[in-house]
Amino acid sequence: MIDDLPVAPGEAAARYYDRWAGEALRLALAPDTELLVVLFGAGDYTHAEWRRVAVAALARQIAPRRVCALAGGGDAARADALAFLSRAPGVTGQYLELAD
Repeated sequence: MIDDLPVAPGEAAARYYDRWAGEALRLALAPDTELLVVLFGAGDYTHAEWRRVAVAALARQIAPRRVCALAGGGDAARADALAFLSRAPGVTGQYLELAD
């Protein structure tokens, strides 16, 4: 889970691209990866746009493999979202904010 990002959205985006984007790409391109789910810690509305852009750009880069991102939510919400995504082969490039 990526939960060590700064509070300011611009700084958070910069840290994501500096520290995590390359790792996400590497994992997504691994031979056995069909779906990569990036788990973000909860963030307020000011983080939603850069996260949407990041996951959409990664999805375009790795197609036909899939990538989605989840933010927030408790263990049960994340498990439900992961189960849904595993059964939804047409869903990619989406950023989903989960309730607790």
